Amino acid sequence: MMVFLRIVLVAVAAVICSVTVYAQQCNFKGGHSHNDYLQKRPLFEALENGMVSIEADVFLRSGKLLVGHNENNLRLEQTLEHLYLNPLLQLTRDSSKKFNPIILMIDIKDKGKETYTELKKMLIPYLEMLTCFSDNKIRQKLVTIIISGDRPVEILKKETLRYAFLDGRISDIDKFKDSNLFLLISDDWNTYFTWKGKEEISKKDYEKLCCLTEACHSQNKMIRFWGMPDELSESVNYWNVLRNAGVDLIGCDCPSCFSNYLNKLDEKQIKK
Repeated sequence: MMVFLRIVLVAVAAVICSVTVYAQQCNFKGGHSHNDYLQKRPLFEALENGMVSIEADVFLRSGKLLVGHNENNLRLEQTLEHLYLNPLLQLTRDSSKKFNPIILMIDIKDKGKETYTELKKMLIPYLEMLTCFSDNKIRQKLVTIIISGDRPVEILKKETLRYAFLDGRISDIDKFKDSNLFLLISDDWNTYFTWKGKEEISKKDYEKLCCLTEACHSQNKMIRFWGMPDELSESVNYWNVLRNAGVDLIGCDCPSCFSNYLNKLDEKQIKK
């Protein structure tokens, strides 16, 4: 019975994916809500402030994907389904409101293989809204899932039908050139750059940033960095540099702050 059910579910998934509009690549540019679950209203604050990417850290515990920053603050009711998947499905089904495509970044904190296996089963009721990879093509929908953290790379690499993609590292740029698997390259800013947000960025650091960005874009991949300061006064300097260099996803811990920052830039452009 279980084998038959598995075959049926795979068949359904294939049909759902096959009717989606084909897209060679998924390109997003804008704010990335870092540790989004720490907001007073997870998901909704990010969407209301125009974030294009939303991050949720997950732990597989007792058969559930619990969302939280570490073991100490996990709560049984704070599941990936409750905080993100269920409300996203409702929003994408609401024809009265426009829903812009987003990335849901799922950062697996441990047990990568087991967590991904559970995640695949959990995603079945939500396939209608999910970007998929099938027949060696990406078919984009309203929600694109990217797996970060403890990533089961080899498992996803072998799948011919999947509803998730991978977040790579800078060391992966040359190893995995296929943008059908790695949609995004993310890494720690402090590993590659000496600039800490004070004064102007050095020519050497800025040229390196532009080269890394171009390397990703040449492979139809997006790029993102983490490890920047949380304080708004310091973050703005990084945001300016990242935007000027063409970095795709710009991390922020305060979605409304990033939205206000962009609005002020727009106002300056209008005055010019």
